[in-house]
Formats: sequence, C-alpha cells, structure tokens
Amino acid sequence: MNALLQETSERTLRLGVPFTVQIDLTYRCNEQCVHCYLDHDDHGYLLREMAEAGVFILTFSGGEIFLRKDFFEILECARSLTCIKLNTNAVLIREAQAARLRDLGVAAIQVSIYSHRPEVHDCFLKSQGLKVTIANVRMTGNMEDYNRLREPAEELGAESTLDPTVTPMMDGDRSILELNAGESALRQLFRDEAFVGNAEQYCAPPPAADADSMHSLPCSAGHTACYVSP
Repeated sequence: MNALLQETSERTLRLGVPFTVQIDLTYRCNEQCVHCYLDHDDHGYLLREMAEAGVFILTFSGGEIFLRKDFFEILECARSLTCIKLNTNAVLIREAQAARLRDLGVAAIQVSIYSHRPEVHDCFLKSQGLKVTIANVRMTGNMEDYNRLREPAEELGAESTLDPTVTPMMDGDRSILELNAGESALRQLFRDEAFVGNAEQYCAPPPAADADSMHSLPCSAGHTACYVSP
C-alpha cells in the first residue's frame, strides 16, 4: 500500500467512513473448493448508498461473480460510482470479457489459484493490461506450494498473495478447519522473509500495544503484527 493510500485509509478509519467494502454478488459457484465457507444461497446488495457513505474501493466477490448474467450491468453501475476490484476464479473469462473489464476501468482483479500444479492461469486478463493478483489459500494439501506460485505470477507480470488460514463456513460448520496447516506451520510461515519481508518488523507488536495484554499468535496475512489480544 502506497503512502497516500495508507494515509487515506487511516484518516477514513478515524472518521468512521467505510473506505473499502466487499460485496458477494452471488454465493453460486462453478467450482467446489474444499475450503469454501459460503452457504451458496444468494442474498441482496446495495450500491448507491455505499457510494454516498464514502466507500472509495468496492470489491465484487462471491461465489463466482461471472455466473451472474447481469454481472456487467451491475459492474457498469458500480463503476460510475466508485473504484472497483474483482475476486474471481477466472474460469469464465475470455478475451472479450477481459477487454470489457479493461474498458470499464476495473482497478484490479484477484484470481484464486491453489497450487502451481493446476492448469489455471490469467493470461487473458494480462493480455488486456489489467492488474492481476494470483491468490492462494494455504492448506494441508498445498502447504509447500506458495513459493512455487510466485514463478507463474512473475512470468505473467502479476502480483501474488497468500491467505494462510481457512475459516469456518457461514452456517457455523467448523469441519473445514481441519484443512488448516496448523500453528507450527503458521509460525514458520510468518518467519519466512520471502513471504513477510522483515520478519522481526512484521511480527512486532503495534507501537501503542500494551505488552501485558498481548500474546504471540500468528495473525492473518496482510496484518502489520503477529500479536493478538487474548
């Protein structure tokens, strides 16, 4: 995150403005991912109200967003109001769809790929000059694959990101938590400077933190510290 975006995010947080919002456009999906937490029943959504509330970045996710026949209608309306990012498995995106996303000025697209081994890629998106991020969820079956995913990402000129944990399903079912890599693997991951950069700085408590009220457990990727309140 660049300095201007960081400053804007911190200021909106202090003011209570919803700087960034994610909408699940559908819970239907054309894949059956073992770690998925969704209940696969569609729900409603709002657009203009969020723009009026100050939302600067709106992320469309799912389920698989391209299963909606009216997806581009929704996207066109939302793009006229705010900055748009997309989360998709990219299976349904062809060159024509990628060109339309480019023409609408979509800011970024995150594509889920769970290993360097499956034949899934985002070449159609990159060919249109769109900003693409390859997203990976670390689980027991692909614990060592996240480093290898950097290779196709670099070849495509894409960024890569990693979600180190699996979350419970929306209906409260916790059985998929068995897919989590485990605490020892997480501790090793958060000391891997290829993933976190400066490990000592990444895993340091926030400057204003009360050391007596904190304990050291691994946090989610993207957080600035590996300490959480008990």
